[in-house]
Amino acid sequence: MDGITKRYVVGLREEKYNYALGNRLPAPNTLPKNLSLVYPFMEYESIEDNFALAYNISQIYRTEDLSIGKQLRFSVGYDPAGDQRLVLQGDASDTLLSMRKMLLQWRGNWYGLWNRNDNAWEDTLINFDLDFHRGQTEKRSLYLGLSAAKAINLNSSQQLTLGGSNGLRGFDSHYLNGDALLKFTVEERYFSDYQLFRLLRVGYAGFVDVGKVYGDPQWGAERLYKNVGLGLRLAPSKTDEGRIIHIDLAYPVGANISGGKSLQLLVEAKTSF
Repeated sequence: MDGITKRYVVGLREEKYNYALGNRLPAPNTLPKNLSLVYPFMEYESIEDNFALAYNISQIYRTEDLSIGKQLRFSVGYDPAGDQRLVLQGDASDTLLSMRKMLLQWRGNWYGLWNRNDNAWEDTLINFDLDFHRGQTEKRSLYLGLSAAKAINLNSSQQLTLGGSNGLRGFDSHYLNGDALLKFTVEERYFSDYQLFRLLRVGYAGFVDVGKVYGDPQWGAERLYKNVGLGLRLAPSKTDEGRIIHIDLAYPVGANISGGKSLQLLVEAKTSF
């Protein structure tokens, strides 16, 4: 109706979380309690039929189908057993600006449990992202990304962190921990038409990452951390998979870096540039 597809779902979900000591990573001070949820749920989904073809935005010389319409998925469930938990989860996205060489989009997702016995939220996480692309030439573009997250009473098996692949590439993985975070990225991207061995399309990026966490001061909260870096992007050209190999070299800037400053190498596979 009016270019919008709506879905209504009613069902039963089961979620089980069992915890035990491992032998590869340090264990938390206290293990979280095992959790079992069995609950009926209702879900609403809305997708606007508004798509566009794009080029050199998230992929390298590969036609991209971009959703530029509104999307919303919201689910609510209730487990009457134990502490009687209300389960809320969902995601939403929309395009704020779509022009020939400019694209501004936002997206968010959430998952949370409301414990009726304790009258409190638990294991709740909310994420928000804002992405801006500005095409400069056929091969160059500017990317700006802003991300925010808020955690409420996560159990000890989960953390809200910054560092490494989590947003500050010039720092070790999980370098910062907190109850909320904010990060900002600027990237100048270059989409080369060169193919390495006729198997990998090549791209390059120069970037600056800035971020901070909020929470316990002993984990570096309230301070602003920054890094600069260069990246190589390799996209397989013989497969239908939109995977891109990221090879980044980043260096922290600023004073009073715990553990000292060192050049960080980060290699990972992602679904976008």
